[in-house]
Amino acid sequence: MLAALVGDKTLAQLPLEFEIHQNQIIDWKKQLTESAVEVFGKSAEPETPPVDL
Repeated sequence: MLAALVGDKTLAQLPLEFEIHQNQIIDWKKQLTESAVEVFGKSAEPETPPVDL
């Protein structure tokens, strides 16, 4: 739920807009922030291709 990360609405407003429980938004936000390191935390340098012999 990217709307929770953007921060332009409060946590009280989001459940009303998306019709889900506030705890679900909290859980999704926590999961996203914890797993973002796995997705975006890797080096931007390309891997070296294997050398053909």
